Amino acid sequence: MNDKAKVALVTGGSKGIGLEISRLLVGKGVKVISLTRTTYKPIQSRLFEEFNVDLSNDDSGERVLEYLRMNEVNEISYLVNNAGVTKDSLIEKMSIGDWDTVLASNLKSAFLITKSLLPLLRESDTPSIVNVSSIIGNVGNIGQSNYSASKGALISLTKTWAKEFNRKDHKIRVNSVSPGFIATDMLRGVPERFLNRITEQTPLGRLGMASDVADAVVFLLSDEARFINGADVPVDGGLVW
Repeated sequence: MNDKAKVALVTGGSKGIGLEISRLLVGKGVKVISLTRTTYKPIQSRLFEEFNVDLSNDDSGERVLEYLRMNEVNEISYLVNNAGVTKDSLIEKMSIGDWDTVLASNLKSAFLITKSLLPLLRESDTPSIVNVSSIIGNVGNIGQSNYSASKGALISLTKTWAKEFNRKDHKIRVNSVSPGFIATDMLRGVPERFLNRITEQTPLGRLGMASDVADAVVFLLSDEARFINGADVPVDGGLVW
């Protein structure tokens, strides 16, 4: 894709899946701004920068907009809502705090940043949003009531925004990806026997890599996916759940 002058915002773009998305976009000449709670600077490139912000805070959108104004960014072509956390437990043991934290980080943050960036997205000739959901948002999982609720809602938001953002002349494509079990830090602490069972149930015979998800996200962002809108794309190796 011809993305030399384009700007992408990637939430949680400095580690895991978000980092791979950022790397791939930078490699294609896209300027990437990673919205992150901590500063890593994992990509040493003039096309990569970070802005430290907690996207679950009500004022986060205005903070991001102020940062963009200060840096004379007046147009956004791509938005990737990737930031997310897990705080797993069975429902009878799940605290209200753990419920609120996951819903705020995984769902509210996507709402706030998307709402704030709409005017800048509409300035682009080819605006595109990709929400990073999860297979758990489609099928559920024991001990992940908060996570599955947040990721399922993100798919619903995708389908709603795909309609809502295309009512007028300024059309914004919106899609999502639903990764399966991806070998990132988020799987730390997951019992090996469980991961072995997942691998056995995956026709491709392995866990996913962050790059597998990044490739799908960047394709959906690109003009090659220009007639794909409102789709949720599984990136799970064909996992039989």
